[in-house]
Amino acid sequence: MAESSRFYTTGSAIGDAPVGGFTSTQFQEFIRTVLMTTPATEGVLPGIANALACTGVATPVTVATGAALVYGLWYQNDAAATIAVATPAVNPRIDLVVLRANMANSAYTAANSQLFSSVGQAGYTVRMDIIKGVENVSPTAPALTQNSNQWEIKIAQLQTTTGGVITNTDARTYRRDASNAQLASIDDTMAGNRVATLTRRQGGSATDWGSGGSTNYTPALVKMQAGRWSYSGSAFATITQGMTFPVAFSAIPLMFATVTSATMGTATSVQATIATAVSITASSFTIGFNNPSGTLTACTIDWLAIGPP
Repeated sequence: MAESSRFYTTGSAIGDAPVGGFTSTQFQEFIRTVLMTTPATEGVLPGIANALACTGVATPVTVATGAALVYGLWYQNDAAATIAVATPAVNPRIDLVVLRANMANSAYTAANSQLFSSVGQAGYTVRMDIIKGVENVSPTAPALTQNSNQWEIKIAQLQTTTGGVITNTDARTYRRDASNAQLASIDDTMAGNRVATLTRRQGGSATDWGSGGSTNYTPALVKMQAGRWSYSGSAFATITQGMTFPVAFSAIPLMFATVTSATMGTATSVQATIATAVSITASSFTIGFNNPSGTLTACTIDWLAIGPP
């Protein structure tokens, strides 16, 4: 049986303290076992800067600031990076924006690399790259390289037409801790209280949740806020009320509103009473009530907003 422990700063070979200190390999092993448990738990660190979001529908695409763990190696991009995407000649092509850890002591060169096909990626680095796919009528994504020398994780998938139009699909996964719970959300089977998990979202913008569309996004950090507003007074057919979120979102959230009770004259019903949320911004919204009969004297609306913190 072999036992070991770390870290110590004695500077001499006493117990588990090695002469000259611990190696980068030993620290990498510590990261993998304590924070990751397996390479599958690696990924973007949520909540750090802009979480390495990749945007753009034509060359070049932009990868935002952020940080990640790649096979136990810490990586940070502190300024937005632009990467050119080659336009296919005959058929569409799928490329992958990746982070690659080169754990070898020599440069790594790959023929399908957009940035390091001629000048290799230096040893002992983690760098951003595009892995080029193969043109095809029905293209497929290229495979990731994942071995003891090089390890790649996906940031985005780019499908480019011969006209240079790019379908940019978010492919990020987020670093999960040793219990396999995402930092961005909590698995309610592991938490004592029931906690909702938002795993995917569809829309038209990586940041503006109020933008319609069919692009799939993987949310990082998510904020949910809810409330109830009531009215009682003179009968009306239409009324609006401005509202302010308790805490502002960083961008426009998804917004839901529903009537939970309504009084019309002497009758109480939610039928024929419509609630809408309009003029939605990151910090406020307006509730609208509509009752065609014009006899609404009291009503209660519940609202829910989900978006980026």
